[in-house]
Amino acid sequence: MKGKPRYAVSRTFSATERAQCARFRLLLMKLAILVAGVSSLMACVAVPGDPLPRPVGIGRADDGRIRFLGVLCSDERISGFTVADNKTGVPVWQMSRPGDMLQGGWITLGDSGGFGVVDIPFPAHLPENIDATVHLTNGARFGSAFVSDEVPRDIADTGRVLNLDRKQVTAEEFLEQVRDDYC
Repeated sequence: MKGKPRYAVSRTFSATERAQCARFRLLLMKLAILVAGVSSLMACVAVPGDPLPRPVGIGRADDGRIRFLGVLCSDERISGFTVADNKTGVPVWQMSRPGDMLQGGWITLGDSGGFGVVDIPFPAHLPENIDATVHLTNGARFGSAFVSDEVPRDIADTGRVLNLDRKQVTAEEFLEQVRDDYC
C-alpha cells in the first residue's frame, strides 16, 4: 500500500443513486435561483419609512421648450441644476451658483440666465430620455426622469406641469402637493 493514500475508496454508484444525486443538485440550483430572485426583489421594494424621491414638475414654456418646477422647503437653497442622459447617467447640461431670484421656481431647458456658472454648456442635441436634478446646498438632491416627447406640447405656457404620476396639474397644485408630502 506504499504510495497510495489510505482514504482512497473506489466505488461505483448505482443508477438509483446517480438519479438521486441529480435530483438533489437540481433542487439546490432551484433553491439558489429562488434566493437570488428574492434578494433582488427585496432591493426593489420600498422599505416602510423610505419615501419616494421628491419630483420636479415638468412643463413647457410659451415657446415650447421644456421647463422644470423645483419646489424647495423653507430651509433649502439650490446650489445647482443638472440635466443628464437617463440611460447613461452622463450630464449633458449643468449649472451652479444660482442667483437669489432662482431659489425655487422655473428653470427652462437651455436658459442658464439665473445661474452664475455654466459648468457644462447646453448641447446641440438632447438625449430623448432625460433626468433633471436639482442640487441643494445641504448636499441633497431631487429630480425626475422622463422622455422628452412625452411632455405634451399643449401645456405650453398654461402654468400646468406633469407631477410624479405624470398627470397634468396646475403649478400651484404641484407646489402644494410637494410641500405637503416632502416639507
